[in-house]
Amino acid sequence: MVLRDCVRDLRYSWRQFAATPMVACVAVITLAIGIAANAAIFSLLDTALLQTLPVHDPGSLRTVEVVTRSGVEMSNIPSEFFNELRKEPQSFSGVFGFFREQLNFDTGGDIDRVLVQMVSGGYYSTLGVRRFLGRTIDEPDERNRRRVAVLSYSFWARRFGSGPAVGETINLSGVPTEVIGVTPPAFFGTDEGVSPDITIPLDNPIQFANVWATVRLKPGVSDKQAQGEAEVALQHVLESMRPGLANYRESDREDILTQRAVLTRGDRGLGYALDSYTASLQTLMLLSGAVLLIACVNIANVLLARFSARTPEIGVRLTLGASRGRLVRQLLTESALLSGLAAVAGIALAFWMQRALVVLLLDDEARQAIHFTLNTHVLAFSAAAAIVTLLLFGLAPALHATNADVLPLLKSEASGTRVSRPALAKGLIVLQVAASVLLLTGAGLLVRSFIKLTAVHPGMPVENMLVMRIGLSPREYQQAYPLLVYQELVERVQRVPGVVSTALGWDFAFGSGGHFRSVWVEGQPPEKGQMAGFNVVGPGFFSTARILLVQGREFSPRDAAGAPKVVIINEAFAKQYFPSQNPIGRHLGAEGEKSTFKYEVIGVAADTRNIFLKNAAGPFFYLPLLQDEWATSLNVVLHVRTRGNPKLMTDRVRAEVRALNPHFPVRDVTTLAERLSLAQRPDRMMAILASFFGSLALVLTAIGIYGVIAYGVGRRTREIGVRLALGATPANVLGMIVGETLTLVAAGAIVGLPLAFVCTRVLKSMLFGVEPQDPITALASLGVLLTAGLAAGYLPARRAALLEPVSALRAE
Repeated sequence: MVLRDCVRDLRYSWRQFAATPMVACVAVITLAIGIAANAAIFSLLDTALLQTLPVHDPGSLRTVEVVTRSGVEMSNIPSEFFNELRKEPQSFSGVFGFFREQLNFDTGGDIDRVLVQMVSGGYYSTLGVRRFLGRTIDEPDERNRRRVAVLSYSFWARRFGSGPAVGETINLSGVPTEVIGVTPPAFFGTDEGVSPDITIPLDNPIQFANVWATVRLKPGVSDKQAQGEAEVALQHVLESMRPGLANYRESDREDILTQRAVLTRGDRGLGYALDSYTASLQTLMLLSGAVLLIACVNIANVLLARFSARTPEIGVRLTLGASRGRLVRQLLTESALLSGLAAVAGIALAFWMQRALVVLLLDDEARQAIHFTLNTHVLAFSAAAAIVTLLLFGLAPALHATNADVLPLLKSEASGTRVSRPALAKGLIVLQVAASVLLLTGAGLLVRSFIKLTAVHPGMPVENMLVMRIGLSPREYQQAYPLLVYQELVERVQRVPGVVSTALGWDFAFGSGGHFRSVWVEGQPPEKGQMAGFNVVGPGFFSTARILLVQGREFSPRDAAGAPKVVIINEAFAKQYFPSQNPIGRHLGAEGEKSTFKYEVIGVAADTRNIFLKNAAGPFFYLPLLQDEWATSLNVVLHVRTRGNPKLMTDRVRAEVRALNPHFPVRDVTTLAERLSLAQRPDRMMAILASFFGSLALVLTAIGIYGVIAYGVGRRTREIGVRLALGATPANVLGMIVGETLTLVAAGAIVGLPLAFVCTRVLKSMLFGVEPQDPITALASLGVLLTAGLAAGYLPARRAALLEPVSALRAE
């Protein structure tokens, strides 16, 4: 019986919408856009926060971490600790470690840099990952140090065209390596948002100071038991390290010896790559949710008008004995049909929106590792969104249309007297305006924050600067000191027409801010050592980057190996460590040898910012590349200052690099202006997306205000005619309608403004140079909303003012 009634109601609802197809289509499209936006953003949040690794029984995986006495958590553990864990595990059915780095990939022509993951033999077996082609790396591969590799599915498809690859030999940093397999398409590795191209055996974990480690618990083993075993293994390793720590500072020695082992959830892997996007996605989720709420209010007002127009029909049904519950179910079926159609369309639209969001928000590496699928989480969310929208826009109009006072309304309709406009419609508009105030204020804050961020000067001119990263293979240049090769490269590029100057550095002049080192300044006890950022740069770096030297000199070819150790500090370093002093000629120490003073300050450079533009410049120092003590100078950044457009010089500079050695891997070719734009990109995209949602909310709110005011004017035609006949002027009528519009907008603003001041606090970490409770932004948002509301209310008000009294009095 109930099923038959539902089918009958669906047919009746379909006929109702078929009678007004334009209204039905607009309603479905409006809701579909709101549901799609929410589903697309939720899919990314699901990937970042909820999805587990596509492996066997991810719930039994645990990530091994080390925690210091100060509470610092380190997910990359000492390699000695990892080896101790896998010696004779009692609580673990599997243990594996891994490490990632960029290696040279010889394509037979050019040299590319690829992300290579080195894993222990138990990596694939512990995870339970089966091969897509060939086989995976196992314990004998690691034990026998076999030169084998497993390709990721995406890399195999990209580089080999999904053709034969197993059995082929590839060249990784000069080492011939046999391809033995390809991983499944869904397996991206053990870190959401990072997809290694190639996986090879971890030859010897000891060659790496630290590795990431994961264990799988045996059935029935508790976390407490497993952590106890890990703690015993760590303490055993720390005791063996104690003699080697004798020359360390006491505080550093105690920091190491008091470390504790901790096991954390490993079902999502490391999960660090997408953490930086979580706040942005959560903010977008709130904004899109508010847009969906506004869309629901619009549809609710449409349905309220439709149901009110059917008052005679509903009155007749009630008079003939239909129960109110039966009529509510009938009207809710119409709403459910709208909501269901919108959910189906929204899921289809979510695929496109999700891909657009990936392009707009994520970097290249994270994009390759994101796989959007129509999983149960997204489907459940879409279904929940459809149900919520049904309740939001369908229930109130249905209850209002079938209230107990419908018979008096029916009599008034028959007599031709005016039916009072429902307060529900006005209440919905107030809610809509309040949500719009929240959205517009949030969007305004993000836009103002981005504008202020673009005004931040990085401390150097970014125009006309070409940069590229060059990495040499230690195996290719083990006989020659690489700095001699780089010196020849600088000289060759310097002679290219259009090049002003050339210099080298470990990092970009507008850098990543990822290099730090302990420093001890002359005159301070070694125990007061602190961390400072640093870069290692060649002669001419400051003149090429045009970083101002406020004191002293920059590095020259004389600052080479064997010469006195020198250093250049920035202004922030000088202010912190040499307040009210001349730092030139002072000394600071580097890590080791109990902070022996080795570096003499020869210059002070102006403060510069790195890609984290929102962070003010901190203490920073520069070391001369020609005095480089580490082999890591094999990878450097070439800075080329040009007279014109640097992009036009790319091929010429590449040609010089290849002329020196055709196997030089050149990557990350860009300009400083592009790096600055890339640093601003997250804030730019958030400002654009927030503006889109804010504009959409403004349009929907204006449409809602127009619909309610126009409907009210239409129902009050006879009243307006009486007013005009009794002497009211068109200006009086216009002012009356516009005044009602302003009252609705003002009521919504009164509700929305405090709500905005409270809710925009969640944006605090994303803002730069503006506070969440910024009054200018709030007033601007109110002004925009008031203008849109007045425009929406003016059109029906003007139509009412131009009514002919006689025609209005005859209106039904």
